[in-house]
Amino acid sequence: MIWVLAFDKYRVTEIISIQTLCLHRPRGDESLNASQEVVPEQKSGCSSPLLAMSGWQHCCNNWNSDMPNPIRQKAIEGLKAGDSFTYSRTFQKEETEQFGDMIRDYNPVHYDLRWAKSKGFDRLICHGLLVGSMICEFGGQVGWLATGMSYKFIKPVYFDEKIICTVTITKIEKSGKAEAEALFFNDSGEKVCRCLLTGRLPQSHERILLAQMITEGDPTNKLHQKKM
Repeated sequence: MIWVLAFDKYRVTEIISIQTLCLHRPRGDESLNASQEVVPEQKSGCSSPLLAMSGWQHCCNNWNSDMPNPIRQKAIEGLKAGDSFTYSRTFQKEETEQFGDMIRDYNPVHYDLRWAKSKGFDRLICHGLLVGSMICEFGGQVGWLATGMSYKFIKPVYFDEKIICTVTITKIEKSGKAEAEALFFNDSGEKVCRCLLTGRLPQSHERILLAQMITEGDPTNKLHQKKM
């Protein structure tokens, strides 16, 4: 998917999706005014995302060909109820220890095998909230502003165990208020956790800002080029 921002003079008015595009700055002494339109010129062979900034030339040949994170890309295009995103993590012992230091949770079930076994577990287990924090990958990429989270921890998650998280948007209101469900499964297909989320999704002007961030290389997003 290729994007371009439509301008009314210097103000972005909407996001347009097209297949191929090369946008040129007016030549010579020409300048944009409120009555002029920025007209895209189609150009073959362009496969990179292009977001046109006012007054500047961004030709496809000079653009970084790496596509943005697909979750953020979808947020820019516009989310809808039923949209679903799946990704995975494998938590190491060191990560759990670092998380415990951060939140000051030193429950021996995460650190002492004797205690873990007394609770019926075969091995030390990850902090539930560390596993549950996987929803933040979705939230961070779409710019979700959380208002509520309700977890149910169903099965333990052990170190070095791959966890697959699927977040599905279940409801979106015109105001941007939204609901979603996150389901977590281990490699054996067992459900280990469920989370119900409420929050606010980006409005049109915020989606435009996300698109502008992409043109800058999305420097604050360390998952910028992560594949789904």
